[in-house]
Amino acid sequence: MDVMSLVLGLIVGAVVVYFYLNTKLQVLKTDKIHLEVSLDEKIKSYENQIDLINIAKEQMSKDFKAVASDIL
Repeated sequence: MDVMSLVLGLIVGAVVVYFYLNTKLQVLKTDKIHLEVSLDEKIKSYENQIDLINIAKEQMSKDFKAVASDIL
């Protein structure tokens, strides 16, 4: 009887741990998805900022050359 109770206790404990860990895993998977989406959005935002900086740089270079040619 004692061995049977021990085995039953181990099985019940294993099932409880399985469901607990499975729930934690699902939460972590959801968090990972949210973080990946957030990262992708930030990357796109930074790429847009870099594009704007490059456009401004090109325009400033053109303006500087125009001013320099006017001076000469």
